[in-house]
Amino acid sequence: MSRLLLPPALDTALLLVGITVAFTAWRPAFASFGYLGLGLAGAVLGALASAAGRLAGRRLPAAIGSSAAPLLGVTLTALAYVLLAPTVVLHRPDAVGRMLPVPVAGWKEMLTTLAPIDTAGTLGGLPFTIGLFAGWLGATLSRSRHAAATLVPIGVLAAAITLGTEDRRYAALAGLGTAAIVLVWAAVRRRRGRRMIGTGGSRLSQLAIGSALLMVAGGAGFLVAQHLPGTETRSRLLARSQVEAPFDVSQFVSPLSGFRKYGEGLKLLWDQELLTVQGGASGQRLRFAVLDTYNGTVWSAGTTDAGGGVFQRVGRVIADPIVHQMRAQQIEVTIGEAYAALPELRAWVPGNGLPIKVDFVNDQDWKLTDTLRYNLATGQLLVPGGLPAGTRIQMTAYPVPEVPKAGVVPDPTVRIDQGAGAFTATWATEWSREAINPWDRLAAIGKHLSEAGAFSDGTRPGEEEYWPGHNQGRLMTLLGAPQPVGSDEQYAAAFALLAQQTGVPTRVVLGAVLPPGGQIRGQDVHAWVEVRSESGEWLSVPNDFFMPQRSQRPKATDPESAPPLDQAVVPPAVGRRPPGTVESLIEGVPPLQKPRSNATTGTKAQGPAISIPVPSWAGTVARYAAPPAGLIAGSAILLAAARMLRRQRRRSRGQESRRLAAGWRDLVDHARDLGVAVEPRATRREQARVVGHRDLAARADRAVFGAGEPGAEAIGAFWADIGQAKKSLSRNASRPARLLRPWRLRSLVIRDPAS
Repeated sequence: MSRLLLPPALDTALLLVGITVAFTAWRPAFASFGYLGLGLAGAVLGALASAAGRLAGRRLPAAIGSSAAPLLGVTLTALAYVLLAPTVVLHRPDAVGRMLPVPVAGWKEMLTTLAPIDTAGTLGGLPFTIGLFAGWLGATLSRSRHAAATLVPIGVLAAAITLGTEDRRYAALAGLGTAAIVLVWAAVRRRRGRRMIGTGGSRLSQLAIGSALLMVAGGAGFLVAQHLPGTETRSRLLARSQVEAPFDVSQFVSPLSGFRKYGEGLKLLWDQELLTVQGGASGQRLRFAVLDTYNGTVWSAGTTDAGGGVFQRVGRVIADPIVHQMRAQQIEVTIGEAYAALPELRAWVPGNGLPIKVDFVNDQDWKLTDTLRYNLATGQLLVPGGLPAGTRIQMTAYPVPEVPKAGVVPDPTVRIDQGAGAFTATWATEWSREAINPWDRLAAIGKHLSEAGAFSDGTRPGEEEYWPGHNQGRLMTLLGAPQPVGSDEQYAAAFALLAQQTGVPTRVVLGAVLPPGGQIRGQDVHAWVEVRSESGEWLSVPNDFFMPQRSQRPKATDPESAPPLDQAVVPPAVGRRPPGTVESLIEGVPPLQKPRSNATTGTKAQGPAISIPVPSWAGTVARYAAPPAGLIAGSAILLAAARMLRRQRRRSRGQESRRLAAGWRDLVDHARDLGVAVEPRATRREQARVVGHRDLAARADRAVFGAGEPGAEAIGAFWADIGQAKKSLSRNASRPARLLRPWRLRSLVIRDPAS
């Protein structure tokens, strides 16, 4: 028992407990408490690395041993991460390449990942990294008499809260627990440094009484504070709220623009197998892509409004949606070769609704899981690199229910941007007739389209005049014709805009209706509309609500008229291919861009560029060596700046005698940085026996204890002599001592009584 209470063992135990308690504030950001074990494992390894570095430093010469020990500890900590992180976090010793970038790039990925985070992925390396660093730093500082070691759990708490979420429950409990442990640890260390005896009861009794008082006071404060008037209700400052997701979904072509490929007449995808679904019911809707923004040319995905629409990185576990009325359903989707070959579709993850769990079964390299993105507003999943053929996706989701026959009351809290669809306002007013409330008006519009319209995707012989696309001109042609003619693409795009004009929030969905057997082909692909009810839930509108049956063909005597000549031409959106081009709609590939010739551009031909061959290993070495090299150089710059500020403060603050005598302290600190052991409580003359330069020590004593105050010239001359003395000490020191001086911390943590 006595060994357990030895100062090193007690300090390490309190450090690990404090770090673990502080880590609990991070719980809402992770899917389970598994991250807590990773953080504790890292803290233990960091403390062991610090102890190993200290033992190795004792075997080195005294001139460099005291300063080399922290550097050895840092090196061992880094090696512990490289060698053990793949096994501890991913349980795969061969996954070193996946874990190496995490301490550098993982923070950006975490702040742009939607909570809760799966600890089984690479982001589980972040609590392991913080635990490693905190364990090493706390164990290193605890060996000195400085009180900075007790602040390490507070730093972990601050990091956990800043990197967490808006959930305050665990943060409050972690704050109380961390404060109690830090105060107890500080009291133990302070008592250890006192030389008085007979101060009362035993250490265990005082520790127990102090801990009990802190727990009672903290618990009472936690229960009472939340009921006091004036309690803070504003959102906390979080790092993830200050970071903008660096993913731009506008780089992808709108999947709705390629709807013509699934037509029967082109013979491209009509009979091609796109997906195979297991676990779904016949007639169930499977969503490919949810499109919530119209820019006058296409419906696309990903708004930038504060209410959502941003694609964020996500793990295999996704938080439950706030509003849902269906039971969760599990399905398995296998990606076919035709689906994976479509450039505008292969990035979108098909699903049966709002997902809460996603698992790529055959993702051995974790390339799909590590890049998975999720749109919280639409419930849409996306993999930027695309889904390869044969990918099996196991998904658990809440299906999107259909609109009840009685209709819905639209959500009045949603701001609807009616500007892009303002050209449909005339038809919305004309076709809604005498209806008053928004849903009745929308039902009247849908009835007119379904009864008066006809279906054609322009792929059948004799129907080539019915063009694809859903830009403003194409939709005006659809709505302005005596008989509206179009496919799912035009009807869904137009009906969504008409619904917005009546005050109903809408979005367009491209997907499929699951046939018997679960094999989805091009003929099963449809586009429909979802509306938002006053409960905040999105409901799907059946296709027959607003469009005619596919068997309803256009009248041969009433072909679709061309757009009016005075109609404004709407240019395509930047970054998207123009819908309806032969290359993008028939061949499924973007049109090739021919390089301009020198004759066209009027420029002379350039000579061959001079290139210097660089070995392939050089890039790899630079990629992984640059961050630690930058960290070492940056730390040296910060420490040099701290010493410069300390020197400036000593020369400019206090009485004249104090400013002069502070020069001697600066010389002593310089000697400590060179590895010279100088006793802090020794007098200046005693310190001069170790450092040298007794004349400077005597001048400092005369300035402090003599009559009068030295003038500005005497102070400047003394500091000039101190500068020469420091150069002399550096010249006489060994080369290792001079090289390690920028990173020595001894002069910054030791405080002389006179200072």
